[in-house]
Amino acid sequence: MRRKAEVLHAGIICLLAVLLCREDAGQAWAQENIQRYSEVFDDPGEIPEPEKLIHDEAGREYRLKEQEIAAVPVSGRTEKLSGQTVYEGVSRGDTIPDTAAMTVRDEESGTEFETELSLERVEYTDERWQTGFSFTATFHEYGADYYILGETRIPHREDRPELSEVGEQLLREIGMEPEDCLLDDFIWQGEPYRDGEENMCRDALISGRKKVWDCTAVYGGVVKMPDYKRYRMIMTYEVGEEESEENGESVEVADVPISAEENGETSEPTLWDRLKQMIRRGIQVSVGIFCIAAAVLVLRFLLKMAKSAGKEEL
Repeated sequence: MRRKAEVLHAGIICLLAVLLCREDAGQAWAQENIQRYSEVFDDPGEIPEPEKLIHDEAGREYRLKEQEIAAVPVSGRTEKLSGQTVYEGVSRGDTIPDTAAMTVRDEESGTEFETELSLERVEYTDERWQTGFSFTATFHEYGADYYILGETRIPHREDRPELSEVGEQLLREIGMEPEDCLLDDFIWQGEPYRDGEENMCRDALISGRKKVWDCTAVYGGVVKMPDYKRYRMIMTYEVGEEESEENGESVEVADVPISAEENGETSEPTLWDRLKQMIRRGIQVSVGIFCIAAAVLVLRFLLKMAKSAGKEEL
């Protein structure tokens, strides 16, 4: 039993050694291609040209292989926005809208969009009397001497209705407050006529002034901002031909700094250079596969030996 355990132990160590060698070979191959990313810009035309050659801290050289521009979506932004609208000549009974549609410019994306904001507060300024206020009152004939509107009675007069003493009652009939209106003139509007119930009627045009203000309404709310795109360049670098043939120590890709200066242009690789690179990578992959297969065969052989050794001990 002891001999069987020793054989199994040796087989496991052999398999782990082969796998570790395979991992090192794969890591070395992966380091032949690395990627770098530019800063993010608002327009693809703002992205500077990438460096053709870069070096790591050990002086290992990488050459630009590919470059592409990728879009970077910007979404999910919200902002607290506010705006105001001035309603001129508003009377006391006028209703201010609870919401308002406003055009907003988003400086970050450079776009304009329309959004609806809710009323937050109002402020009234510039109190004044405004002319042009008028309304029509219809009086019904009441006997031979009076016309009547609700509880308001005025005497018959053909030239001009006498309404100066009943101005407050007339304003309340139309839902206005007496302190907000001044009635200046009263005239008959047309001749007497009969309504649908054959009652004699006559209309009076009443004009004057009303008190108004300018209302500044402030609207606001949290608004979803429009989505937009920014851009960056993705650069793929490959290790230089001479560097790939050296057996220096490995370098972590994520820690490779990029030099700040460009080191000049390099010519395009020849067909022979590309062929050599393909052969070299093929050999690396084949060797890795061979090592794993060999490790499996060795392990099976050792297991058989351990089994035979166990039978002999019995």
